Amino acid sequence: MGIEQRKTNRYVPRGNIFVACGNGDSRVGRLNDISRGGMAFEHITDTFDEIPQATYVRIFLSGEKFYLSEIPCRIVYDRPLDPHMLYPVSFVTRRCGLVFTKLSEKQAGLLDQFIEKHTRKGTI
Repeated sequence: MGIEQRKTNRYVPRGNIFVACGNGDSRVGRLNDISRGGMAFEHITDTFDEIPQATYVRIFLSGEKFYLSEIPCRIVYDRPLDPHMLYPVSFVTRRCGLVFTKLSEKQAGLLDQFIEKHTRKGTI
């Protein structure tokens, strides 16, 4: 990945935390890590279309009543995890990195609560 560019600590989620991103939630996957400044998640797709650069992301937990919606973000990268791996039905596993943009005070507060309650202590 090169030189670390994050300005805030990133944390590993606890439990099944999912992310939906893109127009019509075109990318849905599991959260890898999150910080006050952005996040990364993995998703499986059968298309090679790029996610639009200006978008929103949603975060939700399996089995819990937590849903953080319409978080404005910008795609930093969306690339295959293993470009040489071929699946029988042409599925590709990708890792997508986002930076949060223009969070409202309410969104920033909810994001802080989410990080405090649903991530492991310590940073990666």
